[in-house]
Amino acid sequence: MAMDFGGALVEIKAGRKVARRIWSDTGMYIRQAYFPDPASVNEESPSGRLVPPFFSGTPDHPEACCWNPLAPDFWATDWHVVVEAS
Repeated sequence: MAMDFGGALVEIKAGRKVARRIWSDTGMYIRQAYFPDPASVNEESPSGRLVPPFFSGTPDHPEACCWNPLAPDFWATDWHVVVEAS
């Protein structure tokens, strides 16, 4: 079911991965990041590092990069929940 960015945000907050239909060739998805990034917490940096609210990823690179929406993403109505293959 296609949704707008507001609907995608609800799904992200519920712990789901979302994507735009125009990204289907890349397999890219967006998921919520955590504050601080658990992977960055260590003895040298006990509080970790702060990360943007979203991570983008692909099946080959699940933690590829931090992501921030652009204006076209806010207005898009082609968002959907990513269904994991079982």
